Amino acid sequence: RRPRDAAAELGREHAAEPARRPQQQEPAAAGQARAGGGGEGAGDDGDAVEADKPTDDEAKVLKTAKGLLNKLTLEKFDTLYQQILSVGISSASLLRGFVVLLYDKAVMEPTFIGMYARMCEKLAADLPELSDEHGVLPFAEVLVGKCRSEFDVMGKEPELEGLDSLPADEREQKLRKLRQRELGNVEFIGELFLRGMVGVDAVEMSMTRMVEECEVDHDKIQPLCKLLEHVGKQLEAQDKEVLDECFASLEPLRESAALSSRYKFMLMDLVDLRRGGWVPRREANGPKTLDEVHKEVDKEKRYTEKKKEKPAPAKVKKEDKGKRGGR
Repeated sequence: RRPRDAAAELGREHAAEPARRPQQQEPAAAGQARAGGGGEGAGDDGDAVEADKPTDDEAKVLKTAKGLLNKLTLEKFDTLYQQILSVGISSASLLRGFVVLLYDKAVMEPTFIGMYARMCEKLAADLPELSDEHGVLPFAEVLVGKCRSEFDVMGKEPELEGLDSLPADEREQKLRKLRQRELGNVEFIGELFLRGMVGVDAVEMSMTRMVEECEVDHDKIQPLCKLLEHVGKQLEAQDKEVLDECFASLEPLRESAALSSRYKFMLMDLVDLRRGGWVPRREANGPKTLDEVHKEVDKEKRYTEKKKEKPAPAKVKKEDKGKRGGR
């Protein structure tokens, strides 16, 4: 098996090798099929390989894995993680299918992204390396390939076609889902970076691309801010010069009269966050254990009861006011 730090180099490989060796290029692309089965958008590494249609036995394994992912909570993490390890991910085809399931859960459930990233870090160490006719398929490589292919098609998703012909509510629902996948993608990449599964070069490449796109597509500002909120502190320590260039490029955009107030405030908050040492003003809303939820409910209950017990200030009658004023 590869040493554990091999995953940390994976992002650098993706960023630095547009023409990878054939035996490495295909496995990296194998995890790049979109959830709907299409395989578009593998960037410079070539066309993505579509996930194989699962056999009946593989479909059962994936159904079981999906059920376990649906039950995942902080309290049940260790127990369910062991069940996922033993569910039977024993072929390259199953690995690709499982990565798609795991990726979709992570990006569509932003509150739990950190928990899914933690699971990915453990799976990278614990899952056996599988192989097919293309070569060895490490879990980390397939996962990062999936993240990258999804990033590459942001703004060019097939789901965008024909939106104008849909009823307003259905169109908004689809757009909301696409926006969440976009935000979830960069946030997930950020979490994987913090855990050493994505290299700094890959994060800088993503950041630079979004900075360039922001000038013509202001909607890219939100995912860019989301990424920098996650990785800014560590990126500052590793490559302050690149971060300086990023903020310098955003300054004219922040002053542009064409930029909406919403996006201006996002950029202003990002600048303030950096000036404050990347310490957020409010604690991030991450997942809570059941015990933590109960403690919060009890605290709120005590506060409400205390408020009820506090006597209301006595009301002064208008007549008394007049008498006092006349004295």
